[in-house]
Amino acid sequence: HGLADPLGTGPSHPAAAELAAWVAARGRSGVQAAVVDLGPGDPPAHLPLLRPGVTYGRRGRRWWALLPRPVPLGPPTEVTGGPNALVVADVPAGRAVAAGLASAGVRVVGSVTDGPRPAELVPRTVAGDAPWRPADSRLSARPDLIAALNRYAGGLMGRFLLDRAGTRQMFTPGELRRRLDPGDRIPRMAEFVIRSAVEEGFLHEGPDGHRVAAGAPDLVAAALDARRELAEVTGGVRMLDRIADALPHVFDGEREPVAVLWPDGDESMLRAHLGDCQVEIYDGAACLAALRRSVRDIHARWGGGPLRILEIGAGHGGFTWPLIDDWPGRENVDYHFTDISTLLVRRAAKRAADRDITGMRFSTYDITRDPIAQGLPAGGFDLVIAYNVIHVAPSVHAALRRIGGLLSPAGMLAMVEVTQVDRWSHLLWGLAPGWWAFDDDLRRDSIHLDAPTWERVLHESGMPRVALVPGDPEFDHTLILAAPDHRPAPEDADALVYLVTGGDMAAASSGAG
Repeated sequence: HGLADPLGTGPSHPAAAELAAWVAARGRSGVQAAVVDLGPGDPPAHLPLLRPGVTYGRRGRRWWALLPRPVPLGPPTEVTGGPNALVVADVPAGRAVAAGLASAGVRVVGSVTDGPRPAELVPRTVAGDAPWRPADSRLSARPDLIAALNRYAGGLMGRFLLDRAGTRQMFTPGELRRRLDPGDRIPRMAEFVIRSAVEEGFLHEGPDGHRVAAGAPDLVAAALDARRELAEVTGGVRMLDRIADALPHVFDGEREPVAVLWPDGDESMLRAHLGDCQVEIYDGAACLAALRRSVRDIHARWGGGPLRILEIGAGHGGFTWPLIDDWPGRENVDYHFTDISTLLVRRAAKRAADRDITGMRFSTYDITRDPIAQGLPAGGFDLVIAYNVIHVAPSVHAALRRIGGLLSPAGMLAMVEVTQVDRWSHLLWGLAPGWWAFDDDLRRDSIHLDAPTWERVLHESGMPRVALVPGDPEFDHTLILAAPDHRPAPEDADALVYLVTGGDMAAASSGAG
């Protein structure tokens, strides 16, 4: 009771946002879920007919449903039916018209410039100009520290395993996983815990199942003793402790996984812990800094001309706001902020409004679905930006093909991706929505791809021109720039929108297809 107010304007309890995010993540993995608030008083005699992804609350003698609220200024959730429009223009404003039509519910299947094109974005040229300044003191340059973190993470998981399963000698195949995760809530994470225990020697794996090693408790204690070597990453250690302590409650369904990482939907606790270290935990910050500088340089090279940017999976704005806040001369930039979370998009729109920031659009976007049906115009963006987003897609190939269709003839994809994940990172992020949701032939035990695999997958997905920054496997993150070698023809269109010089627009329903 008190989780949500179905008759008000939003959740009355901060846990509602966390639970809504968890429900959405379960829905994307094929598990349907709904939130039910039983209300005050005696328990009701029956539940309502539940629809997936909806919050229900009992008030008085009635059940009420709290449906997702639309994001201000965003497009409809799904654009179905109606005409397919091809937008052709010989003036820069044409793409803004295409974006406006898409936001209004028109399926814009192509956006074509019939005049002088801007300079094409060449990944290798942009990469050559990208400033690469890694942190002076970084974890990726300390194999000794990484090894100690991995041992300690293994000890935490070994302790959880022994507490959960006991020290009986033998477990048949599948039995141990059921001990760890009786509700089958995060099966791949349970398998990861078992795999880590085997690697550390706490378990022995054979054809008949798993056998607990002799002296396993002492081996676990020795692994946990690696904590003494981790004084330089105390904040990261505290975060690992927090997650390990939560594992029994998460696997028993008593606590939502996302709430462990982001209590009350707030990232400040996680950011504070990871920042409380003497070394830079990840190389992602250096990649993001290089990308921000590159975006500003691209705009300057175009002479300050129109630049349409789409950021997907923008989340809490970790890339967005440092870019926008420190970008003089940002005129003629149309920045489209998207995320799968309605809550985060709404927060970003409010932040922009509170700061009187102009030239930004906000909408929800799910990379696993057709972008045109979600109100994004095909061929409408010069730059698509993604930070640790695309690896979350169950099928990376499919996600990249959809994104490629959004690029303008001169456009480029710029993404920062984690390209090396150690055991301690899997424990840290294993409770994040989508971390274990991969479903393609590229990945078996981990969500990430290394840099050479990204390069190959981009080739196979229609973007063969690829450049990597820094291009060194020593770093755990990589800035990846990619562009198609040709643009696919737009889908058949039912209507043609032609924007002529001078800004007059003529629309003709024609059998353009």
